[in-house]
Amino acid sequence: MAMDMSILMSLVLFIRQFVQMKMKTDMQEAFNMFNQNGDGFITVDELKSVLGSLRLKQGGNVEDCRKMINNVDFMEFKKMMMRGVGFASFT
Repeated sequence: MAMDMSILMSLVLFIRQFVQMKMKTDMQEAFNMFNQNGDGFITVDELKSVLGSLRLKQGGNVEDCRKMINNVDFMEFKKMMMRGVGFASFT
């Protein structure tokens, strides 16, 4: 029985690590979609461009986008997404 529990715990840890890696990869891909010039920051203009291409009401002009962000890097983007905030709550 002890061996079975050890295998189960190893499997749980493996799954947890896999999910964390997948979330980080997905979040990095989402960040990269906004970070169009690849400099590591989402600028107001990049945010406006992406939101416009998605035909979203939020971010229809530069001033709206400026209220949402001001040069967000990946770590700040990750925090926003983990809190479930996203950009929309800044309008």
